[in-house]
Amino acid sequence: MSIRPGDTLSSLCPGAQHLVIAAPYIKADALAKVLAAISPAASLICITRWNPHDIAMGASDTECRTIVVNRGGSFKLHPSLHAKYYRIDDAILIGSANLTSSAMGWSPQSNLEILCRPGDDFDALAFQHA
Repeated sequence: MSIRPGDTLSSLCPGAQHLVIAAPYIKADALAKVLAAISPAASLICITRWNPHDIAMGASDTECRTIVVNRGGSFKLHPSLHAKYYRIDDAILIGSANLTSSAMGWSPQSNLEILCRPGDDFDALAFQHA
């Protein structure tokens, strides 16, 4: 049995002080599951795309903004975001997995996704500030 991307992400969350999520598609149930694994005092930055067509198709949930803001986090939009990037303190995960239950492997009909630590040639700070 393979490790689910969401389990890889969640395993890094306990004790974390900082969480950055960047994914074009974010669903409220998956976001809540990840946030349940970190301290309420942890800083949170969430970056997503929110293309009107994607919202209309149900690819993302607009209540994610409320969830993040109510937790004291920062919610940002980037109209050309395609990357899937997660930073938990100093740990970085990149891959194909959006923050949805099907991408994280948390649904019965899950996608086949990748979420792993990048190689040395990945400049995480440059990506975060793009």
